[in-house]
Amino acid sequence: MKHLLLSLLIIQGFYFTSYSQKNITGLYEGEFWNNRCVLSIKIVGEAVAGALYTGRNTKYSILGTYQNGQLSGNLQHSVLGNGEISGMFRNDSMIADVVFEKIALPLRLKHKSKYTDIDFDKYFGKPGLDDVLLGTWIVFQDFNKEGLKEPSHTKLYFGKDGTLNMFGNKIIKDRPVIESRWYTSEKHLYIDIRPQGPSMEIELGEYKISNDTLTVSGVGRFAGTKTVYLKGK
Repeated sequence: MKHLLLSLLIIQGFYFTSYSQKNITGLYEGEFWNNRCVLSIKIVGEAVAGALYTGRNTKYSILGTYQNGQLSGNLQHSVLGNGEISGMFRNDSMIADVVFEKIALPLRLKHKSKYTDIDFDKYFGKPGLDDVLLGTWIVFQDFNKEGLKEPSHTKLYFGKDGTLNMFGNKIIKDRPVIESRWYTSEKHLYIDIRPQGPSMEIELGEYKISNDTLTVSGVGRFAGTKTVYLKGK
């Protein structure tokens, strides 16, 4: 009788583990670092491999293990470097914490599909180049969450081929002019500040144009910031 009970427990444990891992693989969506994100993850045995996207071109690779219901591993971005991830899967949810750049960040995701392919247009909108932005825009006012501040740059130039030049830059030392790429999606403005190397995409925010004034309002972790531009020549 004891041997039968032990065998049943082993079979039940094997079934539960296999079932859980089978159902964990797939797509999850939620927020990371105050940005909308989607995670594609696969589990084979105890090995975990995944890709977390917070933008069309912003990817964090995940490699780790899944043991006794617990996920642990590394999270890597091609520009920002390495972080650590730990958590669990429960009731069609992923509950995890990421330590990245010495900052602890929560990652709370909901399981949406058993498939791992990502429809980027669905999650991040279809990219385009809004003609109304073409040309030069001069910084008039720059606001952070506390109020009016010294501008981080002096002007932007949007090219019709997707190039973007940021002049008078005070963000990156020794780069008074930053050459990058830009695109828009559903009235949101995105730039890639490393067009010649590993992508580092930033969502500048939601933009609005009234007459010759462009206002870009920050979203996600930049919520509460705003930059106002005047049309240049």
